[in-house]
Amino acid sequence: MDAKTVIIIEDSEIIADLIKKFITDKFGYVVKWFDSAEAYFKQLVRGDLVFLDFYLDSKNRNAMNGLDFLKKMNEYDLHIPVITISGITDKRIIEELRKHKIVNFIDKDAPEFWNRLENEVRTNL
Repeated sequence: MDAKTVIIIEDSEIIADLIKKFITDKFGYVVKWFDSAEAYFKQLVRGDLVFLDFYLDSKNRNAMNGLDFLKKMNEYDLHIPVITISGITDKRIIEELRKHKIVNFIDKDAPEFWNRLENEVRTNL
């Protein structure tokens, strides 16, 4: 059986490293990290699950955000489950993300973040 691949698109290396370590230690899956949507689309790695931050502009103010990423994913006809992980609280943005077929939304600042992350990996892989 091939190892599952989890893709993290997150502009904070610290957060990406924590998530990567959690997934590799708990599940043994391959984890690929990209610090921007643009970096992901340059390599277009096929994966089994994507964890996507919404704001990806800490290094480049003009970087694509999570919604831009989802729209471009549809252009490439990539059918990979996407879970947004973000501290955003704007319900309109979250609803817009859901319209673009995210599987779920996890609040980065919520105390149950790691439990939710684990459940999403178990449910979607």
